[in-house]
Amino acid sequence: MVPTTEITATRKPHSSRLLKILFPLAAVVVLVTVFPTAAAHAQQSAQQLVEAGITAQQAGKSDEALADYKKVIALIPRNAGTFVACGDAYCMLQEYDQAIADFSSAIALRPNDADIYIARGGACFANEQYDGAIADFSSAIELRPSDPIAYYDRGNLYTIKAEPDLALVDANKAIKLLPKYADAYTVRGIAYTQKGKNDLAIADFNEAIKLNPDDERNYTHLANTYRARGFDHWHNNKYTLALIDLTKASNVAPEEGYDELAFGLIYASEGDWVKADSAYTKGLKTASAEIISNNLSDLQYALSKNPGSPALTESLALLKNATPQK
Repeated sequence: MVPTTEITATRKPHSSRLLKILFPLAAVVVLVTVFPTAAAHAQQSAQQLVEAGITAQQAGKSDEALADYKKVIALIPRNAGTFVACGDAYCMLQEYDQAIADFSSAIALRPNDADIYIARGGACFANEQYDGAIADFSSAIELRPSDPIAYYDRGNLYTIKAEPDLALVDANKAIKLLPKYADAYTVRGIAYTQKGKNDLAIADFNEAIKLNPDDERNYTHLANTYRARGFDHWHNNKYTLALIDLTKASNVAPEEGYDELAFGLIYASEGDWVKADSAYTKGLKTASAEIISNNLSDLQYALSKNPGSPALTESLALLKNATPQK
């Protein structure tokens, strides 16, 4: 009865949102303020190219933006903001190795800028270079310890690496810095599920939904945590509580086929074949082979604890003869 959809961390760090807005605009400012000695025509050309790059990137033409930014680098080669803009464009093109290289060039020119470490950490995250991303977010935190996004990003990575204790530290810090930070509650909820603390996870997913009701992943996280807690109740023969949690899960984010077979399992475990038969008959219309196989394993376990149960025996026979629908 374990949910078929695993509770996992978000795959997209917040830094990607910052890249779209912060760095290309910063590049314009840096060009006109940091290089006052550059030739006037070079500055003017560079600024025009940056503005053209920003326009292209906002229109979703990252390849054109990248070409403009590279021309800027040719004119003024030691400008960190332009390298960041290039890195951003490469991220939009999902060319993360190139993005990391350009962010690294920017860091070499501006080593104390937390935002650039967050940017490179985001690219490493997207490129599944998790240790590198953690190192960059840690550097950002050292440079700017009041930034909740860096704590969120690093905590998110710790959930991917299945290190929930470290994730909890970072999520708690992010929430302390920004109490209405919905995504930090999501990360903390995921960490709690990894530690088997489903009650606390449910509270956090509910809070995340309250703060940001448009984020659909939290409904899935919440429903799957209800399913996990319901499975624990079933395992401990607390069938009424199991039914309550499964009903909540189905109301929040129904999982076709799975929920009906889970209801059937609980009813059969209670000894109610009539309700079990009804639930199984409905669920088998849409259940996949994997869902049926998992439910069969649970039925066999239940029969080992309660041999000779008519409801469990009938349910087992029904599923063994079932034809998966997908």
